[in-house]
Parts: sequence; C-alpha cells; structure tokens
Amino acid sequence: MKDHNRILIATCAAVLSAASQPVAAQDVQQGADAQELQRALAERDAIIADLLARVEQLERAIGAGSTGVPRAMPAEAVAPPEQQMTAAEPQTTRSFTLDEADRALERTLVQTGALLLRSGDFEVTPQFGFARQVNATPTFVIEDGVTFVGTLDQRRNQYLAGLSVRFGLPLDSQIEIDVPYQVVDQSLVTKVGFGAVGRTQSSGSGLGDVNVSLAHTILRESGWMPDLVGRLRWNTGSGRMVDNGVTLGGGFASLGGSLAAIKRQDPLVFVGSVSYDSFFSEDTLDPGDMVGLSLGTFLAASPETSLRFFFEQRFVSDVRIGGVDIDGSSRTVGFLTTGASSLLHRGILLDVAARFGLTADSPDYALVVSLPIRF
Repeated sequence: MKDHNRILIATCAAVLSAASQPVAAQDVQQGADAQELQRALAERDAIIADLLARVEQLERAIGAGSTGVPRAMPAEAVAPPEQQMTAAEPQTTRSFTLDEADRALERTLVQTGALLLRSGDFEVTPQFGFARQVNATPTFVIEDGVTFVGTLDQRRNQYLAGLSVRFGLPLDSQIEIDVPYQVVDQSLVTKVGFGAVGRTQSSGSGLGDVNVSLAHTILRESGWMPDLVGRLRWNTGSGRMVDNGVTLGGGFASLGGSLAAIKRQDPLVFVGSVSYDSFFSEDTLDPGDMVGLSLGTFLAASPETSLRFFFEQRFVSDVRIGGVDIDGSSRTVGFLTTGASSLLHRGILLDVAARFGLTADSPDYALVVSLPIRF
C-alpha cells in the first residue's frame, strides 16, 4: 500500500512538473515581448521628438512661428533638407509686381507697334542712335590732263535722337506722334587705285519729318485668326532736305498705312506686316513711293526681359523729275534687326536694337537705344 502511494505521488509530481514547464516558458516569452514593445515605444518617442525639433527649426527658418502658421505640418516636416531649403527661399527678387500688360514682352510689342496701349495709358519714349553707311560709286578723275577711272566713297555717320509719344484711346485705338532729329557727318573720298586723291568733309543737322499716326485693333486673336492692327500715318514733311550740302532726306510729305498680324504661341509671338507710303512731289521732284514688308518673332525670356529678331525690306520706286522717271534711281533697303528689352522698374523699359544692312542701299549697321516710360 505504501509502495502504491509512493508510485501515485511520483506520478502526480511528474505530471505537475511537465505542466509547469510550458507555463514558465510562456511567462519568459511574454517578458521578452514586453521588453521588445518597450524598445519600440522608445524608438517611436525618439522619432517624434526628432520630428518636432525639425518642425520647430523649419518654423524658425521661414518665420512661421510669428505668422500663426499651425505647428502641425507633417508633409513639410518629413521633406528632405533640399526641399526645405527651397521652400524657405524667396519666390522672386523683383521689387514690384507685374500685370500682364506690364511685362517686357507686351511693352516691347507696344514699342514696335504690334500692340496698342490700353485706353488712358500714356507713354513717352526718348531714343538715341547711331548709323554708319559707306557707298562706293565709279567716277572719272582728271589729273594733269589725264583721265583716270576711280571710285567715289561716300561715308556717312548719322547720329540720331528722337521723341515718341503714344496715348491709348477708347475702342482699341491709339494716337502716335514721332519727332526725329539727326546730325550727319559726311565725307567724300575720291580714290584712284588704292590711293586717295581727294577728300571733302561736311556736317549737317536738323529736325526730321514729324509723323502722326492713328492705330486701331481691327481683329482680336481667336483660334487660328491672329490679331490685326491697322495704322494710318501722315508724314508732315516738316524736316530739312539738305543742310550745308549734306542730304538729310526730309522735306517730303506722305500718306501711308500699314497692317500687322500678330499670333501668339507662348512664349513666342510672331508678327508680320505690310505697309505703303505715297509721297507728294516737291518742286517737280517726286522721291517715289515706298512698299514695306517685315517678318519677325518676339521671345519672352522672362517676365522682365524679351528678345526679338526681325527681317525688314523696303522697296522705293524710281525718282521722278517733272513727271519723268529717272532710270536706276529705285532703291531696295533691307535690314536684319535683333533687339532686347528689359524692365528697369515699373513703367520704365530699356530697349536696345541693332540693325544690320543687307543691301547696298542700306546703312551698314545701326544701333538704337530707347527708354519707353509709361504713365
């Protein structure tokens, strides 16, 4: 009996021992899981603290703390440092804001006549320029009773100044007045072979022909249709024709008109125009009528700067004296024009244009600087 009790007690002890082992193992496992959870919570707290520190640093950098911006900015707080620096940078260095009509591109289009001022706007444009032209024509030179075939070089340095006034009218219209002035230094050099055998030099100056124009926007761009701007021009013929033996080219009144088509494909603007001017004779001398063509493009390099490239061609018919055409007196004047405009301040534009002659009748090159000021 005692042996039987011993066996029973031993069996119960073995069962209890086997049952207690999984419980102990479970307790150990739960302890390990608790430690892992505490470690994860500690890491989470560290990340939150780091994010809060970065948010406060970002707020100090952009001044958000003084403007009432909420502290919770998760998207920016977790942004890379490069993006945070970009967000903190100012959006522009311009000290003034621009309306669309005040951009350099629109101002340049007005300056070149492709766009009109808004009603009530007033613009004054002083301009200065220089042009150089050298023409060589055959001539006969008589020296010591001997006749030589030589060349006559005409060299002209033209210093230009002028003032243009534009005023925007109702009904998409505009009135324009241009008052030019010029000083011309001219030298005539007679050459035989490579040597100069004679030279004369003279200077002349005077007001050019005052021009008065009325422009109107005939059609607004819609779909494939471009803007159309028409212009009627009256050349008063008030300028001087000759001064001190130097031809200035003024003194002939004319009536003319032009039509310009403008098509936008941002950031480009394409402009093409045709013009016609009919000159009135003066003392039986008729300088001939003129037909003009131009084609070019404008580029908005930025809101403050624009560039342009233009080809211009003018055809002048034969000169008439007493109603009779002078053969060979017609002229073809061609230019390639490049220009750049930049806003100096609100209402003030600096425009620089360089022209390069493409034909023998054209000035070799010209440089014109304009300063349109809008009120």
